[in-house]
Parts: sequence; C-alpha cells; structure tokens
Amino acid sequence: MGKKIVKQADFLDTQPGKFDIVIGNPPYVRHEQIPEPRKSLYKRKFSTFRHRSDLYIPFYEHALKLLNFEGKLCFICSNRWLRNQYGGTLSGS
Repeated sequence: MGKKIVKQADFLDTQPGKFDIVIGNPPYVRHEQIPEPRKSLYKRKFSTFRHRSDLYIPFYEHALKLLNFEGKLCFICSNRWLRNQYGGTLSGS
C-alpha cells in the first residue's frame, strides 16, 4: 500500500507531524460564537488565541507548526489579523 498523502481530520485536534505543504481555508468564526469549552481549550493549546481572537488565528499557528523547514503554507485568508491586537503574535509585533 502506498503512502497516504491526504489527511482528513479536525485540523485543530490533529497531532503534530511534518508536511511539505498545508493548504486550507480556515473558518471565520467570531470569538463570541465559539463555545466556552473550546475557547478554554484553544487558549491552553495555542499561544496566538488571545484577546478576542477569531477561530482562524489558531489555524495559522497550528499550520505553521506542521510544516517542514522549507514547507509552504497556502491559506485563503482575510488580512484582518494584521490590523487587530490578536494578530500581533503572528505578525511579530
């Protein structure tokens, strides 16, 4: 049997691995719409899930951790995180 090249799972619950490319379209879910138990989990698991972070922010962090050294990340995304406080840890500011 050949090597499996596609993995389907709840992305934020996947175990770390190393990939050459991660492609996706993270969900845009406002902070107020995320259930409290999930917010608590994401705050513990992702350093970028702070302030009033939208759900797509931990998707960036998790995807970047999954990449090989020269891996590529390809997300369809908004640039809103560049202008909000919760995006500061991703942008380095």
